[in-house]
Amino acid sequence: MSASGEGRRRVKRDRRGAELHRARTRDGWDIALYRYPAPAGSTRQYPVLLCHGLGSNRNNLDYPGRLSLAKYLNEQGFDCWVVELRGAGQSRRAGLFRRKTYDYGFDDYIGHDLPAALKYIARTVGHRGVHWVGHSMGGMLAYPLLETTDPDLVRSATTIGSPAMVLASDPIIDRLLPFSWLLKIVPFLPQGTLGKLASPLAGLARPLGHRIVWTSANIDAATLRVMARHGIDDLASPLIFQYGVWYREKDFHNHYETLSYQEILHRITTPILFIAGTADGLTPTRDIRLIYERVSSSRKQFLEVGVATGFSADYGHVDLVLGRRAPDEVFPRVRDWLIENDVADAAGKRAPRRPGHGRERAREARRVAREEQRARRGSRKPRVVLRPVPRRAAG
Repeated sequence: MSASGEGRRRVKRDRRGAELHRARTRDGWDIALYRYPAPAGSTRQYPVLLCHGLGSNRNNLDYPGRLSLAKYLNEQGFDCWVVELRGAGQSRRAGLFRRKTYDYGFDDYIGHDLPAALKYIARTVGHRGVHWVGHSMGGMLAYPLLETTDPDLVRSATTIGSPAMVLASDPIIDRLLPFSWLLKIVPFLPQGTLGKLASPLAGLARPLGHRIVWTSANIDAATLRVMARHGIDDLASPLIFQYGVWYREKDFHNHYETLSYQEILHRITTPILFIAGTADGLTPTRDIRLIYERVSSSRKQFLEVGVATGFSADYGHVDLVLGRRAPDEVFPRVRDWLIENDVADAAGKRAPRRPGHGRERAREARRVAREEQRARRGSRKPRVVLRPVPRRAAG
């Protein structure tokens, strides 16, 4: 227990041994955080924050059993936190009824959920700085986060199958795009409900998703059944509509299209590891390599996971984290990257919590997210004024 007062709080533990914490956002959501505290005697410097992909929840990176990347990293000595973004898992609107609503998009994650989670973790452990690990959308969130916030907040990043939407292409999505207008009529897509109903038959879908979502030989039918029942949630229509716009325009930008995240990738200087599956039909390796080439990080790696690069199988989108051999082949590469970058600053101390330009940028991101949310509700026209944030002088 840290000296920050963590030991005086009573925190519930679930059946997997994780502590359940909640971070309150400024727009009234309680974001669920599951923590596996570092083992006694661990010398790891910074906690790890793991973020799930689109339409998923905690089970994406904390699957029960050996396929949990969170538990694997915890066993390697790391203090691990798994976040569930608004609308996923146990994250709910604050209040008496703790209901879920579906009036949010990607920008709300950036402007509210992530700042709230990072601030809560910093208060709990007593210092700023995390290692970010995200799968699919969870890795996509790292790009704008690293571009627009204080570098001290994220000490290293690992993205797994996380595109910039520039080269993404899929014939099934191409056929569905003309019907995207329906997303303006229905508040959400009930994939969580449908997944639970179809979970007994989920194993039969294994051949259907081959080389699109996974590779059949590298994922178990039992894993698909568990994920269908417990690992997917309903999808907010505004969020899916935003993805459709990115896919159609081959760009990755905020809601108002005033900031293109893929055009400012050069701002990223944080150590970053990119992991791509050679058989990933949703996220082509060339899309991820494009991000790798554009970021300015002096410490960066691109890992292509497939037979041609020495792995036992060609990995698809899902089996990068839930595949049969992922704990043996992928997880150790994530561990090695984290250990390599788990170092204190030049003074030998961890980054203190202090004011800076990162706080101003986070405040601006929250302001834009609030305006977008009000605009979607139709309460009033959005007022968005881009305010330059002065950079902190070096040294």
